[in-house]
Formats: sequence, C-alpha cells, structure tokens
Amino acid sequence: MAFDKIKPEFLKRLDHYLLVHYPAIWHSKIIWVAFYSLSLFGLFYMFGDHFDQEVDNTMQHYFYEGNDFVMFIGIPMFLATLMGLYWLYIQYQQQIDYSKLSLGKFVGIAGLNFLCMALIFLPVVGLALSTLDNPSNQTSAVMVIQVFLSMATFTSVLPFILRQYKIIEIVLVIFFGFIYSMVVGGLLAGIFNEAALGMYVINLLVFAAYVGHKFYHKTYNQNTKRLALFCLLMLPGLFPIILHLLGVYGSYETAYLAVNKGDGGFLGIKWMLTNIVAIILIYSLITRFMYQSMVAPMLRK
Repeated sequence: MAFDKIKPEFLKRLDHYLLVHYPAIWHSKIIWVAFYSLSLFGLFYMFGDHFDQEVDNTMQHYFYEGNDFVMFIGIPMFLATLMGLYWLYIQYQQQIDYSKLSLGKFVGIAGLNFLCMALIFLPVVGLALSTLDNPSNQTSAVMVIQVFLSMATFTSVLPFILRQYKIIEIVLVIFFGFIYSMVVGGLLAGIFNEAALGMYVINLLVFAAYVGHKFYHKTYNQNTKRLALFCLLMLPGLFPIILHLLGVYGSYETAYLAVNKGDGGFLGIKWMLTNIVAIILIYSLITRFMYQSMVAPMLRK
C-alpha cells in the first residue's frame, strides 16, 4: 500500500518484533499511535502559531481568541474523539486471548490502552500551546483535555470486553447512561446534600453488587452484561463522590476538581495518582473478573 511507504523501516521492524514476542502489546497499536501523535504534536507545536489570528491592543483580540479556541481546540478535539472511536473499533475487530495474562500484565495492558488514548489527544495539546496567545486560555484548553481524559479512563479496559457486545448495544448503553446521568444530576442539583450523594452511590453500588453476584455464579444474561457495561461507564463520575463521602475531600466540588483537574498543573502527579492510576487499577480488577467469567470459559472449551 502507498500508505506503508511513509512508515519508517525501524518502526516496521519493531512492530513485527512486538507481533512475534508480545502480541498483547502489538494489538494496542501503540507504535503507530505514538509515531503519528508525537509527529503531529511536534508539527503543531512548532508551526501552529503561523495559522492563528494574532492579538492586538483592541478589544477584538477577545473575538480572535474565541475563534482560535473553536478552530484549533474545539474542532481538533472532535476529530481526536473520532480517532479514539476508530482506535476502539480496531480493537473491536481483533479477537485477542487475554486469558493467560497475570493480573500485573492485565493492569499493564490497561495502562497501555489508556496511554494510546492520551496520545491520540496529544496533538490537540500542541495546538493549544501554539495557537492560543493568552496563557489563561492555554491553561483552560489543556484542562479541558485533562478532564476529558479523566472521564475517558473506561476506554482503558473496553478492548478486553468489546467483543461481548454488538456495536448498537454499546451505543445504546452509552446513550441511556448519559440520560440517566442527566436525570440524576438534575435531581441532585435540586437537593444537593450528603444524603442525595449517598443515595446516588448506593444506587450504583446495588447495580454493581447485582452484576457481580450474577457473574460470580455464572447466571448472567445479555441484559446483565449491558448493566455491567453501564456500571463501568459510571465509575469516572462516581469516583469523586466516593472520595468525598470517605472524607478525603471536604466537598464534592473540591473532590471533582482535584480528581479531574488536579492541583499540580497539566498531568500533575496528584491527578495521576488520585485518578488515572487508581481508576485503572479498579477497572482492571473488575474487568479481569468479567473477562474470566465471560470470555475465558469459552476459550477453554
């Protein structure tokens, strides 16, 4: 293919090496995701400033910055989201046996999957740093990306279980999960107190306990699997509430900001530890249990 001609030869050899010796890593396509994302980040960071509208001393610079934000952040974020969905679709097409992976390797693959998703959005960071002239706008843009990555941590484990669902099932679960979140969020907005947050958490924990019971006793059906996917999708939004109720943070707003934005700047250490690492570990434990219940028994037959 003509597209293969632009691929560096040493990366092709490295890709083949991963295919032969580490197929689980090769399936993530990390080599090519990293190559194209880092290349685009470098190009955008170095040359992006030549394409934005420069500010001046008039009030019009607010208008220019607004246009730049939409053109170089909003639209690229949408395109990066489409690329993330395409990466998930590639994972969906592959039939991979993860049953022989230890827990540590399972967590490692989940972290690798999240790294792929983060790299897909890296070029948008390059555009934000090069095209936005106001430092506060740059900070806002990268924080938007960070919050988006926080809420997208569930993509780290989706490749393990995607083939258990039809695409239309995944779309419908996401849609009704969004509706559920909006309805519950609207109710909580009217009675925003500890009791309301506690009931919300208990509601989801009951769902999770029911799903866990069904999977443990191998009595689940397709509706149970859909409910399990729904619970996985809810975890990033549930995590700050749990931290607040456990007393880690004084209020839900503080917990949400600390978990999703951190207090150490873009990709800060506290954000990585309190959100990404913790949630991926939780996700890995839950998903490995689901995988062994749903997929591994069939592979052993």
